[in-house]
Amino acid sequence: MRNRMMDRMFLTLMIGWMAIFTVYGKEEGVIFEYDGAEIQDGILKDKSGRGNDGTLNGVKWIEEGGKGGLAFNGSDSFVEVKNFASSQTSDEFTVEITVKPGDNPKKKGMGNYRLLIGAGGEWWSGQSAWALYLLENNRALVGCVRYGEKTGKEENEVYTVSCPLSHPDAFQKITLVKSRDKLKLFVDSFLTGSVDAPKKMISVTQPLSIGGMPSRFFNGVIREVKVHNCAKEIKEFSYKPKKMREVPYLLMVTSMDEVISGTALLDVKRETIALFDNAPYDGMAFNLVDIYSAQPLADEETVMAKARELKSATKKDIWPRVNLNRIYQRLPKCHYYADKWKMEDAAQMPKQGVVEVNDIRKRSTPYFSRIKGVDVYDEAGALSDFYGIWRLSAKFSKAMGSGIWFDMEDYHGGVAYHVNKVAEAQGKTEAEIIEALKNIGAKLADIAEEEHPGMPVITAFTYLGNTNFNSRRCYASPAYVTQGMLERAKAKDYSLRVYDGGEIEIGYVNRQIEALRIKISKRWLFYLAWLEKFPKNFGLTGTITLWNDAAKVSAWTKKAAGDPNPFQTLNDFKPFLKELYAHYDYIWLYQPMCIDYKPFDPDIAPKFHEKLRPLIDGVKGGN
Repeated sequence: MRNRMMDRMFLTLMIGWMAIFTVYGKEEGVIFEYDGAEIQDGILKDKSGRGNDGTLNGVKWIEEGGKGGLAFNGSDSFVEVKNFASSQTSDEFTVEITVKPGDNPKKKGMGNYRLLIGAGGEWWSGQSAWALYLLENNRALVGCVRYGEKTGKEENEVYTVSCPLSHPDAFQKITLVKSRDKLKLFVDSFLTGSVDAPKKMISVTQPLSIGGMPSRFFNGVIREVKVHNCAKEIKEFSYKPKKMREVPYLLMVTSMDEVISGTALLDVKRETIALFDNAPYDGMAFNLVDIYSAQPLADEETVMAKARELKSATKKDIWPRVNLNRIYQRLPKCHYYADKWKMEDAAQMPKQGVVEVNDIRKRSTPYFSRIKGVDVYDEAGALSDFYGIWRLSAKFSKAMGSGIWFDMEDYHGGVAYHVNKVAEAQGKTEAEIIEALKNIGAKLADIAEEEHPGMPVITAFTYLGNTNFNSRRCYASPAYVTQGMLERAKAKDYSLRVYDGGEIEIGYVNRQIEALRIKISKRWLFYLAWLEKFPKNFGLTGTITLWNDAAKVSAWTKKAAGDPNPFQTLNDFKPFLKELYAHYDYIWLYQPMCIDYKPFDPDIAPKFHEKLRPLIDGVKGGN
């Protein structure tokens, strides 16, 4: 008898579970699901068991890469699920959608947004809704949730998360999660955005739309869609390559170079280096030549004599700073850096070299003006000069046991980043310019291997994480130079290692630790393909700007810190430094003049270093 009762109980439980799976599909809480199956009779069959079938309007089913999907034309095609509203009965939800965008240019009357999926009607209708959009030209993803009806002049509560689209030419899985107190955006399981959002019921009354609604039509392929009536737990993809250094290397880079104090690398004196003896930096970067002028490089004998002198004067590593700006065109409208110094500012900074440097830079204008965008074919002779600077810098870094800090920023304010504009200036095709840029990178790799095998090259940025620069589905010029370096290094089995510095994706100032963590996560997503393709020759570094007195911070650093400034003293940076130290082998500090840190001032630098030392030692020690 007892066995029969147990059998009946087991049967009852099984029937109950079967009923649950019949209603909710394979996962609990699924209220709509499309798996890429071929469409029959113009109806998209809902796999969740809820009966939320969709009607196709101008949508075609296609097969790509052995999987099916829905093709949307960007003009008038969309899928409508009319009965969906009654299924969403929770203050939490999860949306998963796999997409590959086509061309989504800005169109008159269509606004900036292309709907991937959403429920609740048009955004301006004032009704409760949620949506996942793609910005025009595939610039970024935007996830939104809106609560309540507009009443009079009152605005809806709106919460958004966004993320640049890293690979617009590939399928990517996008996930939007609304939990009790957060709205989060994931791309291929990497957390890319998070914002506080209240626990509040979303009273959706309009159909579910996929691929478009009036004026917001998406062009591309949507392969899989799943909507949950709950906040799904997403297992984050945390990519952490094996670190090559037990303790990260700390490099100091400053904008206070020869413009202010006459401290270009060849002018550095023993007493200047002595200011860094008690600093917690492992190395410092200096310019061999002025960034903004066509100043010729000193002869090799002079440069190497300086290397020997500095090597004997300090245990710190001295990194030559090399600037790709040397081969960029200077436009007539460009106001190069030294022009910013007004005579009334002279009392606030050392006078040495300011007038002389300004004069050198002005006399350099014809040199840079004759370059056509970028001197990729050495027609202006700037490329040959640059190769000479790179070669001598590699020799110098070998003598110092350091590396090269490589800055590819366009300080001339020209068109150097834009491959199409460089091609136009050169009278070449974009493909020819891209090939020429890669050839430059290959040459740099060859020189590095000849002069300093295994040399680390830390860049401020590479732009390799942005495949859609300026919304044109291509990289910026520095990315192709870097690509050329990596491809040559891999093909020739060079020991050269190039690092993206993180200026663009991480930035120098992050107000919240969560924001920094999300940026680090996004950055792994953007660079994962490069890291996997070039494991020996490519890596990422972290960057940050530090100060000890918030009251003395000015210019862009003050704006970035915001009001109130969360960093009153150096100790407030500790969790941010710890986060960077946990992920990267190299950290470079960008210490500009607007934080009241003058690295070459004997009255200021030692005091700052004295306060910085215990912070860095504590972070290195895990405290």
